[in-house]
Amino acid sequence: MAFRIKLAELQEIERFWAGEIRLSTTPSLGTDVFGMDYSEILLFHIIAGSIGLLLGVGAIILRKGRRWHKRVGRAFVLIMILMAASGAALAIMKPQIIFVLIAGLTAYLVTTGWTSARRSENQLGLLEPVALAGVVLLGAVSFLVGTGAIAAGQAREFPPPELSSLYFSIAGEALVFGLLDLSVILRGGLSGRQRIARHLWRMCFGLFFGAFALFVANPQVFPEPMYQSGITLAPLILILVVMVFWLLRVLFTGWYSLKKSA
Repeated sequence: MAFRIKLAELQEIERFWAGEIRLSTTPSLGTDVFGMDYSEILLFHIIAGSIGLLLGVGAIILRKGRRWHKRVGRAFVLIMILMAASGAALAIMKPQIIFVLIAGLTAYLVTTGWTSARRSENQLGLLEPVALAGVVLLGAVSFLVGTGAIAAGQAREFPPPELSSLYFSIAGEALVFGLLDLSVILRGGLSGRQRIARHLWRMCFGLFFGAFALFVANPQVFPEPMYQSGITLAPLILILVVMVFWLLRVLFTGWYSLKKSA
């Protein structure tokens, strides 16, 4: 597949970029972070990611707004944040900047998505401006690394359009998310259908990025024929289809009104 991420090329680009911004003298974290070595963090990350994906599916299936939906949703947010943190630690140790960015975006989405459901009508808190600043910073870093990937390709005479485009894609997504955050802040919060829709699509996108990290960004996990066939994209497509279904149901049908009156 043309979309296949070549990790060796990615690492070469990122090392080149690190030299461009004079980070080559930064001490490496080595194989130990907070008393845990790489293999221990990797095991924790795999377990957390597996549980997170199962909890995400459970939150989608369970009846919305009920006790178990809320409990599973809270557990999903917590485990996804832990998965993102461990994934970022692993990516820093490699180093693989792209996975640090994906981890940050995942944690941002599930946190702001959960907060949207917890907020009262037209209510804001400290998290909204902090999240806005964080996602803008993440997008800026992704854009700068993307330009570095292009420079690396030109210097090495192997242009990597699939890698630079991935960085620019994350930067563009972060920009859109940031603009939506800014809109919420300027409006003084959200209410009604819009508040639930924000909760819905952000939680689904958080699940999407978690699934992306497994099914697309780690091709070595799957047999070569399976990855080449494109079947590993099916979970991502399914998440997007479910998200669109629920957005349409919340925004354009009587489901929300019935749910609110129940």
